[in-house]
Amino acid sequence: MPIKTTKKFCALLLTACLLSALFSCNDNTQEQPQTDTAEITFTGLPEGDFTLTAAQLKSDYEITELEASTVKSDGEERLVHAKGVLLEAVLQKHGVSQKDFGAITTEGDGGESVYSITIQDDILHSRDILIAFEIDGEAIQPRVVIPGERAMYWTKFLSAIKFESQSKPKEVTKTLSLDEIIEKLKPRAENYKYYDSICKALPVALILDEIGAEKTEFVYLESLVGPLSKKERYSVFAAQLIVFEGTEDAPLFIGPDLAVGMRVKNIDSFQVGGILVKAD
Repeated sequence: MPIKTTKKFCALLLTACLLSALFSCNDNTQEQPQTDTAEITFTGLPEGDFTLTAAQLKSDYEITELEASTVKSDGEERLVHAKGVLLEAVLQKHGVSQKDFGAITTEGDGGESVYSITIQDDILHSRDILIAFEIDGEAIQPRVVIPGERAMYWTKFLSAIKFESQSKPKEVTKTLSLDEIIEKLKPRAENYKYYDSICKALPVALILDEIGAEKTEFVYLESLVGPLSKKERYSVFAAQLIVFEGTEDAPLFIGPDLAVGMRVKNIDSFQVGGILVKAD
């Protein structure tokens, strides 16, 4: 190939590479999350609903930095340095505290799907809840960080926080034996694989039908091991199982789609409306 042609070819190749790098950089820039413009909607507060951007959080509220650990679904523990604004700091400007509510539901909108999880009052009363916009020095779209709680509560791409009023169990009007109910329904039990064991389980809906439970907003569970108390939505509770045989964790509230951190081992009792069902 003549020298002039070779030089011309190299020049064209270099130009093509530069253009490719330029467009590549532009594409990467477009893919970066717009952290400051991300919006979070707060609903269910006494003063009404409102929306804050990440930029407003940074400019209008005190910044908090903390070390936070969590356990992922595979059991791996992760420790991060998080920077953001405490939910309590936001609420105090509106004359309330996170302890004033029975539960909050956080929603994360990642674009392709929306994820939501309910944080019950036991966490609201005992944990800091951080709306983080930086993890380990890297800017992120807002996410929930709750030190010491499982990763399922650390909602990514936080888009909404819904507040729910306090809810307490009704007065107990009837007490039933869980063991007697299980014995009666045993012929309708099904197999459930729990780790390496094949256990016996009953659908919660079957138990609720047997005791004639009324549909309420929440079901209140008590356990002999931590967490000792748990409040669960009726619809979620009714869709799960109670394992009664085949593991030392029985009676065990569990389900194939129920996150590990939402299981309740060694149930002592559960209350639906005015009916208390107690293990013997």
